[in-house]
Amino acid sequence: MIEDNLYYVDKSSFVRQLVDAEKYYFLSRPRRFGKSVFIDTLKEAF
Repeated sequence: MIEDNLYYVDKSSFVRQLVDAEKYYFLSRPRRFGKSVFIDTLKEAF
């Protein structure tokens, strides 16, 4: 990420909100919008 001069937006605070809500969510975002990075964050949390 650093070599490509990219930005990272830390969305880890949303993990607790998703767990506490006890609902299903469909993550629909445009291409290159950080979905994979967020899913990787969820994997690490659990």
